[in-house]
Amino acid sequence: MLKKSILIFFFISIAILSNTTNAQENVNSGTGFYKDRSNVCIGYGFPYLTASIAKVLTNNNNDNNISTISIGPIYAKYEYAVTDHIGVGINLAYASTTLYNSYQLIGSTFIEKVNQMTISGLLRLNYHILSHQKFDPYIGAGLGYRFVRNEYYSNEPFIDELILDYPFFPLGGDFTLGARYFLTDNFGIYAEAGLAKSPVQIGLSLAF
Repeated sequence: MLKKSILIFFFISIAILSNTTNAQENVNSGTGFYKDRSNVCIGYGFPYLTASIAKVLTNNNNDNNISTISIGPIYAKYEYAVTDHIGVGINLAYASTTLYNSYQLIGSTFIEKVNQMTISGLLRLNYHILSHQKFDPYIGAGLGYRFVRNEYYSNEPFIDELILDYPFFPLGGDFTLGARYFLTDNFGIYAEAGLAKSPVQIGLSLAF
């Protein structure tokens, strides 16, 4: 009788453990944001203040001797879900704007270039309002390293190249509201707005 009771208890325990495991697997699967899930985003931001100023200078130039090339801001993000609502990660961003000006001097044509390049790497903390949903709204802030380089160059003789790096205290941060929308269990789109290298950013999102 004792052996029979032990055997019954053993099979009941196995059944409960199996059901618990299956339930846990169902919780940590599917779409949206949930614990232990990773997310990678690639995005592009607009408008970029430095590029906007350079374009104004270009458009207001009647001689058509000024041109502008801008890249970014480009964003690359990784986030890991610590809980069903809290994620930690890293945000990388890059932007560059170059202003070209051609001018005449003593019968010769020279070109000068002014470039600003900025990069940042921030540790990020996000709070996700929903979990296990296709629509994933969140709010987050980041703090970390920021670098800006200003460079002047001219092919006119006897003019030296000038490079100025700042800030002297290279601390950067951001604060944004955002949302992801998953088109499939693993692939979606994202958008953020707030205080960052650009007021708005949009891009693609991959979860795994």
